[in-house]
Amino acid sequence: MIKRKIAFDTNIYISIFNKVEEESSFWNTITESLHLVAVVLLELEIGIWTKEARQVWEIHKEKMGRINRILTPSKKAYSKAGMILNILHQKESFTQPGLYKITNDVLIAATCVENGVTLKTKNRKDFSRLSLYLKGLRVEYF
Repeated sequence: MIKRKIAFDTNIYISIFNKVEEESSFWNTITESLHLVAVVLLELEIGIWTKEARQVWEIHKEKMGRINRILTPSKKAYSKAGMILNILHQKESFTQPGLYKITNDVLIAATCVENGVTLKTKNRKDFSRLSLYLKGLRVEYF
């Protein structure tokens, strides 16, 4: 049976690395259906500071690469993200700093839609807003 494809937002990984979430459910998900969005990879490379978290991350990152589960935003995803950022500026009066702050989330969302992946996140505020403008975005909130 093919399981649906999922990806974790950066905040889910951070919870795992901080041992807030149960590691066993995380590792079971990895072997079944987890994909890694390259934008999340970037954010984690910037923010993983402890030695223990770095070791777990390196193993996970290597595995995701080996089984071809790293999703990189395409030209189409970047274009869609730019259009959505423009809409947020025009319709919701996002300022330049606000647009910069949400850019990675828009790229993560566009990449998930393009690849048929459900995103798991704790960021209800931003992703519920993005789902208004990004048709097909599937999000599960923790």
